[in-house]
Amino acid sequence: MMDHPNQCLRSGYHLVKINNGKIAKNLQLILMCIILISTVIAVGIEIKNMFLNQSVTLADLLLMFLYLEVLAMVRVFWDQQSISITLPLLIAITALARFIILQGKEMDPTALVMKLLR
Repeated sequence: MMDHPNQCLRSGYHLVKINNGKIAKNLQLILMCIILISTVIAVGIEIKNMFLNQSVTLADLLLMFLYLEVLAMVRVFWDQQSISITLPLLIAITALARFIILQGKEMDPTALVMKLLR
């Protein structure tokens, strides 16, 4: 029996809140699965390209490192159900380093900074 007339409304709100939390969590897990599968496919494509070209460049290694960091981020999320800010920052720094290395010495440093700020 209800002790309070609004008890039904409060418990209904609680159920909606729980269901919204489960929906959000399930969406996160689905997106993490998509990211995991996509990253594994990208790693396979990159290894195939290195094999076909019969060469491994610094750009290839940095790209593989980026993929490795994404996989690590997925694993950490799967274990902890949250992501620390350090992993996305590490991925961003590696991506910037890869971009700078691939641009080479021919690019003007000010143009590089402007490109990075866009």
